Amino acid sequence: KALHVLSLAAYGTGRPAEGMAHARPAIGLLDGLPGSEHWLGLVYHDLAVNAVTAGDLDAALDAGQREDAIGLASGWPRVQALACSVIAWTHALRGEVSKAIDVAGRGLTLSGDPMTSSLLSGAMATAELERGGSAVAVTLLTDVVKRLAQSPVRSGEVRHLTLLSEAHLASG
Repeated sequence: KALHVLSLAAYGTGRPAEGMAHARPAIGLLDGLPGSEHWLGLVYHDLAVNAVTAGDLDAALDAGQREDAIGLASGWPRVQALACSVIAWTHALRGEVSKAIDVAGRGLTLSGDPMTSSLLSGAMATAELERGGSAVAVTLLTDVVKRLAQSPVRSGEVRHLTLLSEAHLASG
């Protein structure tokens, strides 16, 4: 559990290699441990977001898919929605726009909280930006930034504000 906190803190402070170094042993400690499914899902999320930040999109996709499977098996839609956010983000960065939008849409049906919904909408906006839909991205990201400004986790707001700037630039 402490490794989860360290991994998430490393992600939030821009140290993805350190975050992945904390997440991997946590997975080894939690995998197969009865009653640890929720923690395991969270640690896979840590690994996924750190991997995508580090540019290791294959590892991000793998960790996100494992997180999604854990959420499905444990009946925890929030971790499935979080998984969808990082899977959609990864597909968008790969230029796989249709996949990103489909996965983000699935996550939005599962999401029960504003922060996760914002991350999913942000992934959808990233896909739109990749597709050349800068006007759609501006609309989505304007809302995402407003919603994430209310979140105690500010890194999401900052990342999406940067994307909003890119979308404004692309739309002239």
